[in-house]
Amino acid sequence: FPKSIRACSSLGSCTQLQWVPLQLGACRICIQAACHSLRRGLADADSGIGARGWGRRGSPSDRWMLQVTQPLLIEAQKASLESAAEVAPWAGEPNWSVPETDLASFCPEGRWASAGGCDGFIFVWPVDQPGAAPPCVRCCVAHFDVCTDHVVDWERMKCLSVGGDFNLAVLDLMGGVVRSRIKSDAGPDCSLLCVDGDLSAGKAAVGAGAQAKIADIETKTWLMTLQGHQDDVHGIRSDWDTNQVVTSSWDRLLKLWDLRSGRCVRSLEGHNQVCTKLDVDFSLQLALSCSDEDRLILWDLKQGGAIKSYDGGLAKANDASVDWKTMTAAVCGPGGEVQLWDLETGEIISTITTGAATTGASGQSVDVDWERRQLLLGSWDSQVLLFDLDSGECVKKLRKPRRTLTRVHLKK
Repeated sequence: FPKSIRACSSLGSCTQLQWVPLQLGACRICIQAACHSLRRGLADADSGIGARGWGRRGSPSDRWMLQVTQPLLIEAQKASLESAAEVAPWAGEPNWSVPETDLASFCPEGRWASAGGCDGFIFVWPVDQPGAAPPCVRCCVAHFDVCTDHVVDWERMKCLSVGGDFNLAVLDLMGGVVRSRIKSDAGPDCSLLCVDGDLSAGKAAVGAGAQAKIADIETKTWLMTLQGHQDDVHGIRSDWDTNQVVTSSWDRLLKLWDLRSGRCVRSLEGHNQVCTKLDVDFSLQLALSCSDEDRLILWDLKQGGAIKSYDGGLAKANDASVDWKTMTAAVCGPGGEVQLWDLETGEIISTITTGAATTGASGQSVDVDWERRQLLLGSWDSQVLLFDLDSGECVKKLRKPRRTLTRVHLKK
């Protein structure tokens, strides 16, 4: 869908928008991204910053696109809220069912992988089973819209997820059902885009539009709102022992928050494009951030500055997983490639070419078991692949999803 917006913005043609309403149910998040991208471009053009992103910034066609897509977004968001209490229309389809033998094979022990995506589902696979294609043993409806992010507590076999239905969900993976939902109070213009949390502490940190919100999972209430970003928060990490949260936003900034006071302690600037995901080690007070440019930045959270920039890698970085002991990072992005970086020397150690490279599909999420030397990748073309980190070979293909993946996790 964004390709049609990009083409329309570049060509200045309104005819390509005739089919946009047909896509509202499936692509609400994409419409929101289009609105934000056009809005940022117009602001840049008006302020003289320069063009970024799609098409011609500040042109009449761009302004017309923004005027058209914003009402569509509002309409889609209202429809999403109204349908949030309804059963997902695809929930009963045979293609989504899991055979009884596979359901019964679920056991808390062993090694597991999970994935969430644009269909609103959370999928779970046993990755230590023999064979190149382990069965999917859980296929759970977590959201009635896009599942934008999730995090798993493998000891409790529970999952926290957020989605385009404006809900924070607590999912019981053993039972395969949602135990509770917390409706966002941030308003219809603030989609829930990322989540981190600790079920033992009963707390969750959520990116809600340009805000970060803290939730009490037990009481199903929102405790705190962290305000300071000027654009959507797409990455969030939390630590309840230090009472700290780190966020990354499309306003190109990272922010460190103190949960005791609710204040922003650090605002870190260095990226030239929107910031996406990040990885954080709170004990070392280090963070690695990704952005829509060929630059990664390693940050010192204690001193509040950039330690090192890593340029010349992927055209953009969608996600990163860091081994803080060896200071090695796995980074995924467009073109179906995953790069391994030595964060101390600033050199690319190796590049893994994935199966998505044949289609040019973007790697959306990556997670690494550094001890077992295995890497899990979720891609734009609905693939979930497990790789040997040393040989770069794909050892397992985890089948079931049929839409874009937003987040994958490995049990470590």
